[in-house]
Amino acid sequence: MPLPANNTVWPPKQLEAITPKLNEWAAWYESNTDSLTTVYAKQPANVRRGVIGVVKRFFWGDTRTDLTKPAERKLHVPAAADLCKASSDLLFNEPPTVTVDHEKTQGRIEDLTGPDFHDALANAAETTAALGGSFLRITWDVDLEDHPFLTHVDYDAALPEFRFGRLVAVTFWRVVHTDGQIVYRHLERHETIEGIGVIFHGLYQGTATNLGQIIPLADHASTAGLDVDEEGKISTESEGLAVFHWPNMGPNRSWRKDPLGQYLGRSDLDGLEPLFDALDEAYTSLMRDVRLGKAMLVVPNSLLDNNGPGAGASFGQNEIYSGVNAPLVPLLTPSSRLSRSSSLFACRSMSRRSRSYGIRSSSPLATVRRRSVTVATLL
Repeated sequence: MPLPANNTVWPPKQLEAITPKLNEWAAWYESNTDSLTTVYAKQPANVRRGVIGVVKRFFWGDTRTDLTKPAERKLHVPAAADLCKASSDLLFNEPPTVTVDHEKTQGRIEDLTGPDFHDALANAAETTAALGGSFLRITWDVDLEDHPFLTHVDYDAALPEFRFGRLVAVTFWRVVHTDGQIVYRHLERHETIEGIGVIFHGLYQGTATNLGQIIPLADHASTAGLDVDEEGKISTESEGLAVFHWPNMGPNRSWRKDPLGQYLGRSDLDGLEPLFDALDEAYTSLMRDVRLGKAMLVVPNSLLDNNGPGAGASFGQNEIYSGVNAPLVPLLTPSSRLSRSSSLFACRSMSRRSRSYGIRSSSPLATVRRRSVTVATLL
């Protein structure tokens, strides 16, 4: 089977049920809060449908905003990333050792399984734990090494083909350049012809959702050096594929009835997404309580720094002050010396001592917080 036809929808329709879940796991693994918000804001559970809809929502999908209040500072705990890193460390904390009885062959194996080999396996193991699997690929470049070396491709950049659970072909893709709405992709297809492995290469000019038209490989620097024949392929001159499928673990509970997904591995993050989301919500709530626990400062407007026309005014930490239109003189004794560094008024919750300070309930300083009686003290 050759490369995909021009104007093919991309990512391909075969991955329509798989790609959203891969994007979700990738967002947790990458600790990308923008991606988490995008992923969960689109899920049906976050559509507000009365009380039940609110209860079922994901914390990262809650995009409701109140323009009268500052935006919520959401805190992310990278537990998913640490879990995947721990999985990789357990497998490849030490470099693997490959031995044979033949001395000359052993020397060649040591060349092929050097430090780069261990790094490739460790890196692949981490993303394999996150996305459910990856593909190990035999690569060669005479300008870099005098021997083949190992690289890996993640699940979210591959379209595999299986026969009875065995990998028979796979198409990799990567974005090599983006120019506005125009996207350039390099596609690399591995298959066999009469048992011998071949690799097809193609460069496509399209959009974010369409593969577009195939163009010459020489049109981009990343593909210009590929030595392909008139059909756009390279023969490995070896039996079988130059790619190995590395599933994380099985069976895949989420896609066990999917024609393609049933043969893919299961992510270590599968089923843990609500727990990660709850952890982030708990830590965000904790830090919010810490910020609210600070004394709210009541600062006369005359002490605020003017930030310019239309930019408002500020005073140090803008989370803990509230400007009031109060005169300075009545708040200070006649002998006090006013200075910007010492004239700080803090409202503290002192309900037990409120009467001794003589603060009237109608005073602006006593109504900053309705939950408790506040007392103005001169710092």
